[in-house]
Amino acid sequence: MPEWKTPTADAPLLLERIAAWAVLGGTALGAGAVLLDHVVPKWVGNAGAVWFVAAFLAGLAALSTVEGVKLGTLCLVAATVVYYALRLAIYPFFSVEDLVPVPAGWLVVGIITGVTAGWAGARARDRVAWWGAPAGVFLGEAIAVLGLRARASQFVVETLCGVACLWLARSSLRRGLVVALTTLPPVALFATYYRLVLWSGGPP
Repeated sequence: MPEWKTPTADAPLLLERIAAWAVLGGTALGAGAVLLDHVVPKWVGNAGAVWFVAAFLAGLAALSTVEGVKLGTLCLVAATVVYYALRLAIYPFFSVEDLVPVPAGWLVVGIITGVTAGWAGARARDRVAWWGAPAGVFLGEAIAVLGLRARASQFVVETLCGVACLWLARSSLRRGLVVALTTLPPVALFATYYRLVLWSGGPP
């Protein structure tokens, strides 16, 4: 199927506005993940599915899959930069030398996720089955915390969000389930690895 385009002279201006909103949304995501730590459960801002959905929605607003990739990446790069900049500003006991390797790694993850989620979001614009992608991410993270009493709220909320995404794919549910089941295993594995290995000094 050919990519959609807006056949008007206003298309470049529209893309600039969407890009600005993508960066703004990423900035809000990164700031919120830090500033709301003591207001909502910490997992809310740190859940990979939340970041994935932000890039997915940026891609959903795009005029083509190529633009979706760019917008999703812009969103998560902005979110990552703001997140760690605020961490450094608010928690001065962190040094730049201590922090640089960590955000550099997560910036790479953010770019990969932004590309993937932005592309999927752009595809979901005319193929609702691609709502299975965020569904798989939500459900994969839910599985990774299954059985942890301290993460019971995360399991419930992410499971419900995953089901809601599948509901949005209901007109092409079979294909949506295929996308979700393809996305779910690598997300569950990475989320479990992150919890048990990378986050060994923090909460489970």
